[in-house]
Amino acid sequence: MINNPVLRWIDDTFIDLGRQLRWFYLPPLMIYMAAGVQGLTAIVGTFFIKEYLAYQPPSSPNWPFGPLFRGR
Repeated sequence: MINNPVLRWIDDTFIDLGRQLRWFYLPPLMIYMAAGVQGLTAIVGTFFIKEYLAYQPPSSPNWPFGPLFRGR
């Protein structure tokens, strides 16, 4: 038994979570984690490409949505 309240809270909150983990929980958790990582890398990749290429939408009046992106 842990007498220090801070260590007891850490044990009850985080370490006990590891004690309750079962092996059959692992495959779904791995799938959810992979989907989350894929989503984050897609977002980061989009912003990186945007800044790296200095992308700006076309402002040609012949472009179908030109006025929408020119700031009018």
